[in-house]
Order: sequence, then structure tokens, then C-alpha cells
Amino acid sequence: MNVNEVIAPVRRTRWQRIRGWLLLLIFLAAVGAGGYYALNNPDRVYVKTEEVDISSGRMRNTTTLFGRRIGQTVLETAISQTIGSSAAPANWQIVSVTSPLPLKDIDTPYGDAFAQINTLENLWSLTPFSDDARREVALNLIKLWNLKDDAHDYVQTINGMAWKNPDKPIQKITASDLPNVANFEHPAPAQ
Repeated sequence: MNVNEVIAPVRRTRWQRIRGWLLLLIFLAAVGAGGYYALNNPDRVYVKTEEVDISSGRMRNTTTLFGRRIGQTVLETAISQTIGSSAAPANWQIVSVTSPLPLKDIDTPYGDAFAQINTLENLWSLTPFSDDARREVALNLIKLWNLKDDAHDYVQTINGMAWKNPDKPIQKITASDLPNVANFEHPAPAQ
């Protein structure tokens, strides 16, 4: 047996060569179409959406790839746990949308919702609140969200109450200590 016979390349038929070029052409067309789609539809390629349920305070994170949902998690927060199960249907509102590609700006009145939830969770872990006070704060936050009012001032007022006198030990905050939520409601804009 000759060495050249063992390592000699196998000759491909004409059809095998054509098939190889066709597969390469199909692959390049798919890559080109995918690139065109990504450039013209950046909001559908890979998107992470964060939402808040303004009837219960739960958070939802949804991941989509090419317009198809590939993952979704619903998280209980201190607000939803304080309120308990609600008979009201879920009312999910977008808080933020992120993508590696540039998206259109999304203007939402709930952009600070996660920060407000985190502020209250941290405050409740550091400051003694009665159960009634926690429940009232949570319900007032939900009420302000449903009125599409900015709850930022309300949450900051509650936060300020806990830390208003740093020289004295923090006393337990009760429902009677809380500010009236009506002071934070804004009238609906004229149509």
C-alpha cells in the first residue's frame, strides 16, 4: 500500500460541491435577514421588561427574545405580603424596559415603583412599625399608584418620619402617626 493512497483527499462529486455552496448561501442569507430584523426592530430582539402590579404590589420580570417570551418571574414584595391576597385582578404596569439595542423612550408614571418598594422594605427592616401602620402605608401606596399620582413624596415623608430625630431612640410608628394620604393626591388634569 502506497502512502499517497492513504492520505489522498477524497474527491467530492459535483452535487456535493453545489450542496456545500448552497448551504453557505442559505446561512449567509439567514444572518443577513437576522441583522436586518435586529436593526429595524430593536425592541423585539432581546428585551427585559420590569412591571409592577398596582393592585397588589407584586413585581414581574419578563424576558423576550425575538418577540417570544423566554422567561418570566413574579416576585412577592413587602408590599404584597403586607396587604395579603387581593381579590382585585392583577393590573400590571411597565416600570422599565431594557435592551442591548437602543429603544424608544418609555414614559411611565411607575418608573420609581421599585425604588419606592425597596425604600419601604428597608425602612420596615430598620424601624419598628406596627402591623396596622405597615398595612396602611402599603394600601396608601397602592392607592396613589392607582390614581397615577407620584408616590415619591409620600414614601419620602414616611421615610423622614422614621429618621426625624436622630438623637432619640426610634419609637414604634403606629397608624395614627402616619400622614393623611389625601395630602399627596393630585387632582386629575383637565381634559
